Amino acid sequence: MKTLRVVHIIPLGFERSIVTKAIRKIGGEKVHILSIGPENAHLRDPDLYKKQQYFTNAVIGDLKKLGYDVEFHDVDLFDFESVLSKISELIVQEKMRGARVYINISAFGRLVAVAASLAGWYHDCIVYYVEPDRYYENEKEFYDYGRSVCIDPEILELPKIEIAKLSDKERFALSFLLKSDRQARTYEILEALGEEFQEFRVERKDRREYQRAINKLNRLVLDKLESEGYIERVKEGRYNRIVLTEEGKIIALLESGLIRQ
Repeated sequence: MKTLRVVHIIPLGFERSIVTKAIRKIGGEKVHILSIGPENAHLRDPDLYKKQQYFTNAVIGDLKKLGYDVEFHDVDLFDFESVLSKISELIVQEKMRGARVYINISAFGRLVAVAASLAGWYHDCIVYYVEPDRYYENEKEFYDYGRSVCIDPEILELPKIEIAKLSDKERFALSFLLKSDRQARTYEILEALGEEFQEFRVERKDRREYQRAINKLNRLVLDKLESEGYIERVKEGRYNRIVLTEEGKIIALLESGLIRQ
């Protein structure tokens, strides 16, 4: 039986031992570290960014010494959507390479933990929380261990929550709305779908065929997205404006990794 390669995805704050000790306990081959780097440094307090640089470099150095392949990603971890989209993208990439993906939600704040958990659940990953032995008591411990002091950490695997997946066409429609300032006319969605899917390709001048295509779009795609609460139809005269809801936006971001492939 083929053994799946194990990959970890870790949004990183002022932590060190909570990352390295957990990975040594679980095992693995590759680690993706997400943190605030040079591209996003201007968004944060210079002193805090300097501390973050220290922990990012320390963790990467520790992991490389232990023999792990480490990849760094510069992400604004205070932006929920950026975190959700980037983690989803990495998960999809690694799963397409045949990896088993673990996500550590303990090394940053609660908002990031929520985003990372959602991405993990949606893409069927193992989401885990690391319970530290205690917290740092002085400056030396802070830099040696991070905020959480882990010697022999307890690792808690979160129960999986099933989230219904979208079809290719539903995924494309949500992605189109996300890129279109979260709203579009029905015919605009149809024309975009027609560029990707042959069954929706139709000449607008053929009114009968065009209306059939609109009906098909409503029946196979938009009705389902509306029933899930991902879109709303807003009547404007004879036509509908399709609006992406907040829930739909989250799903579109979760699907972003699949859309890019």
